[in-house]
Amino acid sequence: MEATIPAKSEGQNGAARPAPAEIVLREFPDVGKYKVRLVQKSRRDPKKILDIREYVNAPTFQGFTRRGVRIMVDEELSKLRAILDDIATSPG
Repeated sequence: MEATIPAKSEGQNGAARPAPAEIVLREFPDVGKYKVRLVQKSRRDPKKILDIREYVNAPTFQGFTRRGVRIMVDEELSKLRAILDDIATSPG
């Protein structure tokens, strides 16, 4: 007798459980073709993420692409700030 293991965990009625929805805390002005947002992972996970991603508005697709970066605010933002300060103050 063979048993199959579902690829994804299933909710009620065999339907896959949706991923927890991110909560957009704040939107900033666009930087070129990139949208800049501060998001919270979910209601259960209060970690804040700086999300800088390309947004496409085309006839075949509308939404965020995979191009961009996500920076954990509590863990990595101070490192990014130091790098940006160094770039801004360095000559040439």
